[in-house]
Amino acid sequence: MAGGGPGRATARVHEVRPDAVPVTLAAEEMALSLPKARLETLADGVFAISMTLLTIELFIGDVPDNEVWATLANLRTRLIVYAASFILLGIAWLGHHYIFRVIERANFHLLWLNILFLMCVALVPFVADILGRHPLESAALFTYGLVISLVGAFAWGLWEYATRGDRLVRRGLDPELRAFMFRRLAPGPIIGLFAMAMAFFVPAISLVIYIGLPPFYILQSNIDRHFGGMARRRD
Repeated sequence: MAGGGPGRATARVHEVRPDAVPVTLAAEEMALSLPKARLETLADGVFAISMTLLTIELFIGDVPDNEVWATLANLRTRLIVYAASFILLGIAWLGHHYIFRVIERANFHLLWLNILFLMCVALVPFVADILGRHPLESAALFTYGLVISLVGAFAWGLWEYATRGDRLVRRGLDPELRAFMFRRLAPGPIIGLFAMAMAFFVPAISLVIYIGLPPFYILQSNIDRHFGGMARRRD
């Protein structure tokens, strides 16, 4: 009786429960992945702070009463750059919102694409301040264009990565929606590259592009029609 005890203990040690299933790499990734809501919450915070920081350098200090109008007039370029940059960040936030409205799950690569996108978003107040102070300097125009082009490129990258092969979206995504988002996301970085080049040849054209592009995106937007239709189909 005593001699049989260790044998039974050994048997219990090596016993494999019938319901034990090896954990696959895919299952591990699903267990470790962040909910997409965490990525959206982080983005909302970064956008809110970045949009607020745009106003930090907009001050006039103590000036005599009879010089207020003249002082405000001297700030006109910085105010215009502020407005264009604020609208630009609003457009980027809205694009990020719509991209994540389609995305149904997140993985490691999407997480880091999102972080790189937000890193560029956080730089917008910095380059906007430089451009506001030196609106026709090639270095200021080039740097501003580089940052906003990267914002657009990473937004495009988020969309392409998530939707290519229905990687992180529901299957059968509307081809019209794919084409529409491509038309919305692709031109920004391309136009930004052109404006960066013009900074060294005709700086005024580069500045006009940076100021005129954000309102153009607002005026020609039909994005709600596409996503509204998608929402109705889901319902």
